[in-house]
Amino acid sequence: MTLKFSVRDTGIGMSPDQMRLLFQPFSQVDSSSTRKFTGTGLGLAISKHLVGMMGGELWVESEPGKGSEFFFTAIFGLGHLMPAPRNAQMEDLSGLRILVVDDSPIARLILHGLATGLGYPTTMVATAEEAFAELQRAPFDLVLLDWHLAHEDGFEAARRIQTELGVHAIPRIIIVTAYGDEEVARRVEEEKLDGYLTKPISPSSLFDAITHAFGRKTPVQRAPARLATAAEDLGRLKGARILLVEDNDFNQQVAMELLALVGMEVTLAVDGRDALEKAHSEPFDAVLMDLQMPVMDGYEATRLLRDEARFATLPILAMTAHAMLPERERCLALGMNDYVTKPINPDELFGTLARWIQREETAPGTPPPLPPPPQAAGTGVPPGPEGLSREAGLAAFSGNVALYEKMLGRFLELKLEAAQEIREALAQGEAETASRHAHSMIAVAGTIGAVQLSGLSRDLQNAIQDGPPEAIPPLLARFEAALAAVVTELKEQLGRG
Repeated sequence: MTLKFSVRDTGIGMSPDQMRLLFQPFSQVDSSSTRKFTGTGLGLAISKHLVGMMGGELWVESEPGKGSEFFFTAIFGLGHLMPAPRNAQMEDLSGLRILVVDDSPIARLILHGLATGLGYPTTMVATAEEAFAELQRAPFDLVLLDWHLAHEDGFEAARRIQTELGVHAIPRIIIVTAYGDEEVARRVEEEKLDGYLTKPISPSSLFDAITHAFGRKTPVQRAPARLATAAEDLGRLKGARILLVEDNDFNQQVAMELLALVGMEVTLAVDGRDALEKAHSEPFDAVLMDLQMPVMDGYEATRLLRDEARFATLPILAMTAHAMLPERERCLALGMNDYVTKPINPDELFGTLARWIQREETAPGTPPPLPPPPQAAGTGVPPGPEGLSREAGLAAFSGNVALYEKMLGRFLELKLEAAQEIREALAQGEAETASRHAHSMIAVAGTIGAVQLSGLSRDLQNAIQDGPPEAIPPLLARFEAALAAVVTELKEQLGRG
């Protein structure tokens, strides 16, 4: 079904000559309007690109001084399931009293602003002890509880709230996490909590979580598993030539091992400048481009590639641990085709590559099979230690136990000094280097299933980039402790004491 949308304004309007320039990146009707209205013209170029990807068109009708009306069409599939009815017993949420519990000053303020912006009276505290004191002092309807608090796990704090407060004072509890995955959903369900939110949080995601928490009468439903990449898509990937642009040694090996699983041929470039040299020396079917790299980052490398006509149609896919809207917009505006989030999900990686690589199968018949699923207990990796999610780690390697165990060993070889590297960079005033080290650990830790360490890596990078200086030392100490715990357990598990 093709749907048509329109948005009308009563602004300054445009002449026909101005409208012809409107959908070009970094264009405004004139320079004075840029200064007056603070726009760059980038949003419309991105919108046109997105609408085109949905099989539609974007255009405008306007007159100077009379405003403008923008139109776009998009093609949608038809649903076959009836929507679930809303719960008629939804409680009245006006006047809802919310308690925000987060040891990050920035995260606390963001959550407080979002909740008050929705009209809810909100109190914020930094620790589980402060939260417990507030709950004993006054009733709250809902607690937004960070998973990784300084001195207590968020799930443990939730358990205390549920068991130690009077039965009439128990609020609804939503866990807030920087790393939402199946492990979080499983624990929320097991602990009989009321949902979870993954950072970065938007007003709409917070509102949806609140209405779900107060409207549902059934346990939290786990997200359905992703569908496996179609066999014909995997067959088309066999023999594809991939330029992998990645500076992190651990991430390099993970990506190369996964791509090799389905028969792709991989050439490695360690930074953007190296990628340009490799791209000029041999043909590739697609480029997997990391964004944050020394020497030349992925943004600049993509811009330079797109400046050359011969690379105009080369699929360039961003690889990023921060797939937030501004970064996605920047990638699309530079001419990237798509993006893959880190830590890499094999099905997402293969599915995204299959969308952009148009090749005939190299041979008829069944495509190369993915590795077998995890073996029963006693035949593969033993159950992961506390701090490691075996399920999450194996998922990152399509259930290949041998490959997972191999990469656990590589983690020990390559990442023992990660905290020290960040500490030294900060001491030398090299905040960008420290931020890059923390950024790389988001994917590295997430790939092996060290969920808590991955979340702390993200929090640490955010603090280095945007937080007050005093927020960095405690986060770095928590990161260092979590890394040490993972290393200790891995040494014991792998017999490398």
